[in-house]
Amino acid sequence: MNQHQFLIQIDGKSICSLEEFKKNWCDKIISEYLANGTLLKWLEYLFYYEEAEKVKNLEPGADMLTQLKCIFGMESQADDVSKIDNAANCVDSEKEVTEAKNEDCFDTGKEFFSHKEYSDALKNFVHAAANGNRDALGWIAVMYQKGYGVDKNLDIAITYYLDAAKLGHSGAMNELGEIFQLNGNYPHAMIWYQKALDYGNEHTKKQWGKYLKKLAEKGISFTMS
Repeated sequence: MNQHQFLIQIDGKSICSLEEFKKNWCDKIISEYLANGTLLKWLEYLFYYEEAEKVKNLEPGADMLTQLKCIFGMESQADDVSKIDNAANCVDSEKEVTEAKNEDCFDTGKEFFSHKEYSDALKNFVHAAANGNRDALGWIAVMYQKGYGVDKNLDIAITYYLDAAKLGHSGAMNELGEIFQLNGNYPHAMIWYQKALDYGNEHTKKQWGKYLKKLAEKGISFTMS
């Protein structure tokens, strides 16, 4: 699973919340996302389950865009959007989400997590991760690995760890090493441990001797490249 696959983009801008979705509304683009099913997947992926259920129950044959605007609380704007500002709304007049906003979302997620409000924590982490926050990817991976607010799913956890590792998250590299080691895949484990070392992960440095000892006990030798 790639966490970016259900993103909605309007003129190159990644849309990560309903507020942004409504602000950047474009009839033509939204119609396409509705028709190909991406809109529904996007809503479910970002936990907008109430809106997703309403989209599933749209009345066939009726004005679909008008129905959508009602679902998203835009019915009072429908005429203005269609007659006056629709073309303008299709133009990206703002910059993409700034790093500061991205960090705010990530920090909010950690705050929710500390209070065991896991659903809200995950929602904020997903928003931050969608904009390339590698730490948020790591937290999502931990939530799926440990089952915080979601069903435990090691496959999903590995996917998020891999995405975080690709962005240089040394902690994710170490976690991948430990996961592969626990599953008896020592060659892959050592590859990820070495990558974590290369990126200066302190935990890996402290545990490196123990990792090599366990390999030796299994009759496996490892030489750093």
